[in-house]
Amino acid sequence: MSRKNTIKRLRVTRSHVGVLMSWFLNIFKRRGIMGVCRHDATYAISVMGEQHPVRVARGYWGIADHARAQAYLDGAWRWLCVDYPDVITCAGDTGFQPTQYYKPKIWMSMFGWDLKE
Repeated sequence: MSRKNTIKRLRVTRSHVGVLMSWFLNIFKRRGIMGVCRHDATYAISVMGEQHPVRVARGYWGIADHARAQAYLDGAWRWLCVDYPDVITCAGDTGFQPTQYYKPKIWMSMFGWDLKE
């Protein structure tokens, strides 16, 4: 294979990767949530949901969309923090303003995951 053909193939591959990355980013933008917070919230409700009622709070932290898990413990909703593999209660994020709350089944279905009962 000539050097010219190799360079052409690399350009095509690089452009395909760029198109795929923008497609994936658009999926997450349409869902409205970017960053790691959705993964932490999903993990937290998966772990704590085995023993306690849980939900995911979604809202704004500054100007960015944000998600945070909560568990119903001792008669109140407590924020959950992830310190892999542990999930613990914590103070939450200062300035986070939840606007919506999701039950686990609804939260998971937003990303195309099904929960079996």
